[in-house]
Amino acid sequence: MPPPRTEAPLTPDQIKKATEELANEREHLSTATQSSSQANPPTAKKAVADARKKPLATTPTAARTRAPNGGQTAGSDTKP
Repeated sequence: MPPPRTEAPLTPDQIKKATEELANEREHLSTATQSSSQANPPTAKKAVADARKKPLATTPTAARTRAPNGGQTAGSDTKP
């Protein structure tokens, strides 16, 4: 058997007050989380819009000139 309690259990009024305080804190934290998560999407949308405005590579792949030795440039010493 555990030893007898040194403190009296909470009264129904104390339980109600503690429950209300926890519910208020949860709502406060939930509201803070939602407001901070809603602040990010406009920034992300703007970044996507800006990325779409930037032009892609100016030189198409087909128009690039190839090296005379078949495209290999590094270590392309000719054999005697």
